[in-house]
Amino acid sequence: MGYSKWINNTEKSMDMIIENILDYKEWLCEEQDPVEKIALSYNVEKVFEESQEVKVNDKDLSFNLIKYEYERFTPGSRHKPLKSERINCMSGSIIIYSEEGITKFIVDKSTMAESILKKINNYDGNEVRKDSYNLEEDFLKWIFYKGREASNAPLGGTEEIFLEGIARFKSETKDHLAIMESIGSSSKILSSPNMYAFLSGNSSILQLQAKVRWVKKISADQTEIFDLFLNRSRNECVSVEFDTYCGVYMRDPEEIRNAKILLVTMIEVLPKLLEVYNDEKTRGAWPEKEKEHFLNGAIRGEMLRKLKKEELEYDLSRLDPDRQEILRNAISDIDCLKDSEEKENAEEDIQYITKAILNENFKRALYLSRALANDLKLDIFNELRGFEELRKMLTKAYEESRKKIV
Repeated sequence: MGYSKWINNTEKSMDMIIENILDYKEWLCEEQDPVEKIALSYNVEKVFEESQEVKVNDKDLSFNLIKYEYERFTPGSRHKPLKSERINCMSGSIIIYSEEGITKFIVDKSTMAESILKKINNYDGNEVRKDSYNLEEDFLKWIFYKGREASNAPLGGTEEIFLEGIARFKSETKDHLAIMESIGSSSKILSSPNMYAFLSGNSSILQLQAKVRWVKKISADQTEIFDLFLNRSRNECVSVEFDTYCGVYMRDPEEIRNAKILLVTMIEVLPKLLEVYNDEKTRGAWPEKEKEHFLNGAIRGEMLRKLKKEELEYDLSRLDPDRQEILRNAISDIDCLKDSEEKENAEEDIQYITKAILNENFKRALYLSRALANDLKLDIFNELRGFEELRKMLTKAYEESRKKIV
């Protein structure tokens, strides 16, 4: 569920606005269902008898919760015989709070939020406006970078906010024809084909779920863990995973706890993340060079290695069991190599050797194995039993192929 933040443009206090919402019988113009000849249902209620308080940015903030449920006509379907086709029900909740004398709302919708606020407040003009975070794609790239390169390190040099990882990533191709999504651990997401498409410059980030640890210092250090889900599409919104929250509000009743988590997330935690991001941009700590290296260097290298490994695994599965076992033993030997460059070259040679075997080009496969032995130096090659078995198998296969030609 996505939440959006809105500002009330009138000079009315929070209590006055709540009173007007609850007095809907005084101003609501009932709409009649033309088929059943009854009024469309409408109901709102205040959840907390007395407004609650939560400390945000070291200040006490007063809030309440409004639940709403009302029927509305489906556009263009007012006279359809089936009720399910002509009428739909709008329901949900709105946090109403006062911040420095200004009344604001957090709505559990993004696309319909403005019309819902106008409906329950009896507004018909510009009485509410969206309080947008302006989530740039570059900000989400920065979060991605921090999740991979600086996981569990304090952000911006503070001891308050940490990024523990990325749990969801969603991108859209620039032609808007495809949406790609990855869910799971940071390592799984970073190695997904969707990530490769994003890095290739063919798509842009729509959504990102980041696990943020927020350390609040009240009397003693108190640790809170928030899961944020950031949506930067046209209807920008923020989601929070309430079930994974860990912190000081865990013992509160569910509705109070969830309201507090949302308020702290949207007023303190997310703005703090944006503040650190903007500060690093200003100081040059997130330069284009660093960004380019991260997106097109480190991650792309990991991606290509993973794709090559998957391709090799597929090729191996097409071999007969005996040859497959010999090649797997040779691959195991690669892990024993200490030099990273030697290891990378050996992995590439094994891939070419496997393809040559699949094409029954044993002459080329044998040549490649000898080249590999030369690269590794013969004494090292001979110590690797898997490589030695591979060379013997290829020599035998090559000799047998020559006999068939004769």
